[in-house]
Formats: sequence, structure tokens, C-alpha cells
Amino acid sequence: MNKNYENLRFLENKDSRSVYVLDTNVVLHDPASIFRFDEHIVLISFSVLEEIDAKKNDPGIGYNARDISQKLEMLSTRQSQNNGIPIPNGKEGILSFLGGFVSKTIPQELDLSYRDNLMLAQVLGLMESYYHRNFIFVTKDRNLRIKCMALGIKTEDYKHDQVSEEYLASFFKTTQEAHLTAEEINDIFITKERNKWNISD
Repeated sequence: MNKNYENLRFLENKDSRSVYVLDTNVVLHDPASIFRFDEHIVLISFSVLEEIDAKKNDPGIGYNARDISQKLEMLSTRQSQNNGIPIPNGKEGILSFLGGFVSKTIPQELDLSYRDNLMLAQVLGLMESYYHRNFIFVTKDRNLRIKCMALGIKTEDYKHDQVSEEYLASFFKTTQEAHLTAEEINDIFITKERNKWNISD
């Protein structure tokens, strides 16, 4: 993996966005996790994509594996050349994929044939290539977080935020135009619960 993924050149930009590299256990735990990092940059390693694919028929987490694959496929159609994929989360986040960037400074004791160690080597490689960026490795694996701290990599456990599934699902639905009467508009402002709005189809 000597060649680095070309579509990460936008990381050279001098904006203040942090870069969150997500572990497999994060996207399988919450397939909507990619939407939950506000305006920041979300990176998913190709090795994570391989692990997701391997879990598609798993009786326990197969549904989540298929769900995240579907979300990533739909978002990938939004790819813009060398600028990442816009994340429709209302915050102008960016998604991209991580290949290459394997640091040569990773300790020899960490076997790179083990995908978790490979991802740590990639995060170190990113830190060496884009030193102006704030990189955070997000994982639910406590042992991996310990390794990160030993290697000087910023790390966080994944914490589910308050973005609703209904809100996220709305990004993949076509918008509809509605012509409302003055009475219907007034009803929207008075009645906060949408299921109680008296709006004709």
C-alpha cells in the first residue's frame, strides 16, 4: 500500500475541520454514524469496507452491514472530484475513503496483517502527511483506544448524538411541493406535533 488514495488531496486545505476516522465497530453499531460529525470530515478505510462486506450475511449484525453499505453507495453518487463527498447532514460535512498512508514509524510489534493495526498505521500516516489537521480515531474498542494513546493518536469512544433516524432518512427522499391554505399554515404554527397537522394531500 505505497500509493495513497488520490481523492484525499482536499485535506491539504487550511480549513479548521477535524478529521474523524471511523472504526468498523462504529459503523456497524450505528449505520447512521457517518452523518453525526457535524461539519467535520469523516474517513472510512477500505479495510473497513472489506469488513462490512464480510458481515453482510451475519445473523446478528448483517442488517446493519447492509444498511451502511446502502448509505455509502447512495452518498458515493455525490462524489466531487478531489473534494470528498458532501454529507447531507445540514452541517456541510464531508465523507471520503482512506487507502494507503501507511506510516513506517508504526512499532514492529504491531502486525499490519491485523486490520486494526493497519488502520492505526494509516492514521499515523495521515498525521505525518497533513500535520495541520486534527485527526481523531473513533472506536468502541477499548484496547484500540489504549493503543492510540500509546501512539499519540487522539481517540474517542463513539457517542450517539440526537440526530433522529427520521431526519436522516429525509435526505434520501425526494422533496414534494405542497400548496397550503392560510388555515393550514396557521395550523402548523399552532400544533407542534406534525402527525396532528390538518393538511390535505
